[in-house]
Amino acid sequence: MIDPREYAHNLGVVLEGHRSGRVLWIDQLLVPPEQRGQGLGTEVVQYLERWARRHGITKLRLYAADEGLGRSNVFWELMGFDYDCPDCEEYEEAAWYMSRQL
Repeated sequence: MIDPREYAHNLGVVLEGHRSGRVLWIDQLLVPPEQRGQGLGTEVVQYLERWARRHGITKLRLYAADEGLGRSNVFWELMGFDYDCPDCEEYEEAAWYMSRQL
């Protein structure tokens, strides 16, 4: 099991988030291209889910932007996130609001 607090810097994973009531917003989860496909992002998200449950969080939310890669929404779909559109007119091209109830 990867503990992101201990290994994120060494793995090249960038993680930012903030708590808003019972919602944890994942601001950034970046894994360098050469380290993708090794399960690092999955481990970090699973850790966040466990942390969130222990702290009374009931929902995870994020804004997935592809930045030209065309795959970030697929990762979040596989992690159980659904599309969540509070105001679709503000969406940028190739970016999605997504959320997951815990």
